[in-house]
Amino acid sequence: MKFTVTWTDEARDELCELFMAVPFRSELSRVVNTLESELARRPESLGESRESNIRVLMGSHFGLMFEVLPDDCLVQVLHIGWLP
Repeated sequence: MKFTVTWTDEARDELCELFMAVPFRSELSRVVNTLESELARRPESLGESRESNIRVLMGSHFGLMFEVLPDDCLVQVLHIGWLP
């Protein structure tokens, strides 16, 4: 089953701020594209579960919070942030 990945306005703003703050924008773009692809294919197996349908994924340089709505085949990215 393929999921549609959407970003909240807040998450999109966080991504824009992150993109402007890092010197390696092409790498960040690749990471985000890969994440979106993985979220579309298998969101319920990524990261760790939290309350309700919320999951948290920690990468080597970022953290991502997202909600999986399986009945709607939808993933909504709630937050993204850079980890020092």
